[in-house]
Amino acid sequence: MIDPGDSIKPVTFMLAIMNSLLFLATWLEPSLLGIMRQDNNEVFHGEIYRLFTAMVVHADIYHLLSNLAFLIIFGFQAEAHLGKFHLLALYLLSGMVGNFASLFLLPRFALSLGASGAIFGVLVSNFTHDKSSLPLSFIFLGFFVLVSIGQNVNSWSHFFGGIVGIVYAWCFNTHRQHEILDDGIP
Repeated sequence: MIDPGDSIKPVTFMLAIMNSLLFLATWLEPSLLGIMRQDNNEVFHGEIYRLFTAMVVHADIYHLLSNLAFLIIFGFQAEAHLGKFHLLALYLLSGMVGNFASLFLLPRFALSLGASGAIFGVLVSNFTHDKSSLPLSFIFLGFFVLVSIGQNVNSWSHFFGGIVGIVYAWCFNTHRQHEILDDGIP
């Protein structure tokens, strides 16, 4: 869990601020939401940027606050373990892969938005430490995807974002273990 004595993790904090500011911008100018959300039909017509921008816009304040809560709780942990660069890379990769997968798995005219795919990657990465923890990571991913299934929820983005989190954390931890064995220094 988060140690209150820890300093604020800059990437987690920056992502929370960015999501909050963009929510405020779309609240003040609702037409931005239509331009930034993932509209599969528009992506197929060349608006590829929507796969990224959809990660930072939210449908309403409850959507934003629930994503921020999970980002702060699990982002601080992941940033402490992975470091700044790797947390940012994991967040962006999880979100992009989740959105890309949902582009092909949801109907052509589906709309999607939110940071959940990115956050699922960050969340599940916290449970992936070595080969022996992989089954537990998949159990956590399955549980979190199941409890998030509902109308107007992009479960495909959650699932594939989580898969990226497992793979990224496993590769990161495997590489770190090899460095320790080679150098004798963590």
